[in-house]
Amino acid sequence: MRALFSFIWRNHYFFVFVAFEILCFSLVVRNNTYQRAGFINSSSRVAGGVFGAWDNVTSYFSLREKNRLLADENARLRSLLMASSSTSEYQRTMDSLNGMQYFFYPAEVIANSLNQRSNYITLSSGSEDGLEEYMGLISGKGIVGMITNVSKHYAVARSLLHKEFTVGARFSRNKYTGVIQWDGNDPSLLTMGDVPLPADILEGDTVVTSGASAVFPAGLMIGTVVDYEVLPGDNFYSVKVRTAADFGNLSFVYAIQNIRKDEQQELQKMNEEPMNE
Repeated sequence: MRALFSFIWRNHYFFVFVAFEILCFSLVVRNNTYQRAGFINSSSRVAGGVFGAWDNVTSYFSLREKNRLLADENARLRSLLMASSSTSEYQRTMDSLNGMQYFFYPAEVIANSLNQRSNYITLSSGSEDGLEEYMGLISGKGIVGMITNVSKHYAVARSLLHKEFTVGARFSRNKYTGVIQWDGNDPSLLTMGDVPLPADILEGDTVVTSGASAVFPAGLMIGTVVDYEVLPGDNFYSVKVRTAADFGNLSFVYAIQNIRKDEQQELQKMNEEPMNE
């Protein structure tokens, strides 16, 4: 405290000068209309800039919560859209009571590998958030994988960029079907095989899920055709498909729950068993 008083005393002329400057400025502004208007305008701009900067800072730190709320809303709207659509693309998502067969759960991606033969996606949501094993995963652009392991608060999904991941697919334009699988090279390219030779294929054709499995509904985006060929001695096309999803930039995804999955899988399993005459 003594040092503070000593500092003020040594510099009291400066502090008196500043005090008189402030007093004079206040008198000029208070007693002159033009100067008062200029001061108010200037102070408003300064205050607006300060408040704007503060708003930008607070908005930045609240982006995580806003993104979570948007993801929740998108999941709800996706579920309603799948249930309410009357187009042939989604006819099979409707049950006999005109209710919902598919529900969407948002989840944040916290880890995502790209440079392995068997890539995985880790989510910061688990069983307490509604996630289960064998739920399909999609981003806002296209399918990305399938959940394989779930704990209370986390889940791990097999990426579409996995050597053992396959999904039934078809062309939107002509309905010919095939099987999508990653060849382990370019993470932006998939291979679609088992496409019969009569299929009319064009570069740029859209490839979507066929709905053959109980994991993904029919009509979800997979990618677009960039090249195709017939291997020597083969009766099928090998088609290169560029992924719609950007695997290098996954932040939020949606897990798909098919409430009629068990019924569909059981029926398909019975159909595969040989019949005795």
